[in-house]
Amino acid sequence: MPQIRLECSREMADALDTASLFASLHTLVIEKANATLAACKSRVAVIDRVYVADGAADRDMAHLDIGLLTGRTPEVLTAVGSEALALLRQHVAPVAEAKGLRVETSVRLVDMPPALYFK
Repeated sequence: MPQIRLECSREMADALDTASLFASLHTLVIEKANATLAACKSRVAVIDRVYVADGAADRDMAHLDIGLLTGRTPEVLTAVGSEALALLRQHVAPVAEAKGLRVETSVRLVDMPPALYFK
């Protein structure tokens, strides 16, 4: 905990500075959700085929799932979700602009009950 997974197209994954994005996200969950750096785990799941909206060639997507152990207040979850979305957009924007892409960004917080998370 936290478990952070970025899902994006291969084109996005190849151009995105994921190390910088993940470092920013780790800082966020440490500061806002009381996580420890040693507990942060992040990965990229590359999607080979992406179909967004009308399927136009200039459409792309980047989605974050952030798994946190149960127990955070709604205010903490809102802060983590909204700030994670802002970070994702900040990191995706230069790639989108350079490649002429319209990128849909999203974040989903995943509640992880401690009884169901094993390490």
